[in-house]
Amino acid sequence: MKFEDNIPIYQQIISFIKLKLITAEWKADQKLPSVRDMALQLGVNPNTIQRAYMELEREEYIYSKRGMGNFVTGDSGKIKHLSEDAAEKVVKDFIREMKKMGFDTEEILELIKEKEGSD
Repeated sequence: MKFEDNIPIYQQIISFIKLKLITAEWKADQKLPSVRDMALQLGVNPNTIQRAYMELEREEYIYSKRGMGNFVTGDSGKIKHLSEDAAEKVVKDFIREMKKMGFDTEEILELIKEKEGSD
């Protein structure tokens, strides 16, 4: 994973993990890599992973079992909400960028309709 300089690494790791949850790469109640393993995998200090895991647990996207590790939440509604929030951000960012380029709402919608079936 390549990290950006202007965003704290632990926040980038949180985003990385949330993406794995949204895409169902990591399933409900699946055990996450240990703090040490994740730190080695990403090339960061274990304290950085621990901080990311603590934040994700605070947000209830993961939970810990003492002596067993960290696990993905079993709450599918929580993951669905996370996915909807991420989609909303993508759409808002897209609209903002299109408007910066001079497109109005009507033109944006027309462009989407034109391109919808082209993939």
